[in-house]
Amino acid sequence: MGYIERLTAKLPNLIISISEFIKEELKLLGVHEKKIKVVPNGVDYYRIEKVKRNNNSFDVIYVGRLISHKNVDILLRAISRLKKKISRY
Repeated sequence: MGYIERLTAKLPNLIISISEFIKEELKLLGVHEKKIKVVPNGVDYYRIEKVKRNNNSFDVIYVGRLISHKNVDILLRAISRLKKKISRY
């Protein structure tokens, strides 16, 4: 985690984490376990995994914040390149 995360992690009385992994990361930053509440992400990964594959088409799903280190711009450029390459065939 970055400097800002380390600095601000200790400020609030309660921190909401979306996973046990993030909770453990916060504890490594010195946040007391009692100040962390885990509220699972709203995406049902198990339900998504059960969807049958369609070999004729595909979808790309991105779930996350639109911040620079998530590199969504790279994902969008890659999709654009793939669409151009596939349309040639």
